[in-house]
Amino acid sequence: MPAPQSIHKRKRSIQDSPVDISKTRQASIHLAALKEELEGIQETEAEMNAITQHMGALEDILSKAAKPKVSFSIVSDADLEKLGVIRGRLIINNSVLKDIGQQVGSMFAEEISNLDPYLSEMDECVNMDHEAGARMVLDAILLSLRRLTITDKKSDVAILPEFNVTPAEGVRVSNIKDGYELYFTGSFDYAVVQYEAVDDHRDRLISPGGSRDDVFKISNGRLFLVRSKCQALPGATLASYRAEAVSQAISAAVVGGLKQVRFCLSNGKTWIFFVLKHEDDVWSYYESAARQLSPSKDGSHLHTIIVLLSCWLEGYFPSELYRLDRA
Repeated sequence: MPAPQSIHKRKRSIQDSPVDISKTRQASIHLAALKEELEGIQETEAEMNAITQHMGALEDILSKAAKPKVSFSIVSDADLEKLGVIRGRLIINNSVLKDIGQQVGSMFAEEISNLDPYLSEMDECVNMDHEAGARMVLDAILLSLRRLTITDKKSDVAILPEFNVTPAEGVRVSNIKDGYELYFTGSFDYAVVQYEAVDDHRDRLISPGGSRDDVFKISNGRLFLVRSKCQALPGATLASYRAEAVSQAISAAVVGGLKQVRFCLSNGKTWIFFVLKHEDDVWSYYESAARQLSPSKDGSHLHTIIVLLSCWLEGYFPSELYRLDRA
């Protein structure tokens, strides 16, 4: 019986093909957790230190790949900084927000009166240690937003969970100053789209098994993204996950050819609103102060969140609603 022939794979340079650095970052996270668990055990100390050093060296090598890929969930503030992304403040004018709320008060009152006890019931019986709990809250709020936004038969709202339009190789984002680039991969937790209810728009957006390639064209800019996180985040604030949300927004802008994207980050209780802009080949995102959706007798906190979400969806609101400050 002839000996099996060995197959020799061609050796390649790190510059030959895309490298998914998400895997090494995840391995480093698990390694750090293992190192903490084994801390103080003399027999493993030297080996763990050696492995940690080798992992760090491997990450340094892979970071120099021609096409480094990274999933949204692993993107860091340092990655955004390398891409030249600028952070600014989105400062909401509470007086203008209150005026908008009063204008739509009667229209929103019944829906909020139905939604508020539903959310209160969730507080009493739903474990929020995992992201699924936060999504239950988000699902209810986004469905209410749809009901409030549809005022006639000419328009409708589509909610696209796990929306993915990123190509297999990822969405290329680069720093125009030094040429550094990253390829973002993954799906958006939610894309909420307002569209004209004509032709086959509804089927293209929500029919099972269909392509979602026309989402950005159909929405005509009337959409926003939602990044969901769980409420129990040990050792981390909700804002510490903004890099994930920003990378999703940048990817949506690149794929959809958009100069501006509205998005928010939420765990169901805390909400942070953002605006992303692309000006002079530079990405800038503007972050609001965190707003809390805490129980209130008059439903005022829920009313405020719903009003802001409707503004973020439609993109039509007084210019005085907020100002953008890069400083």
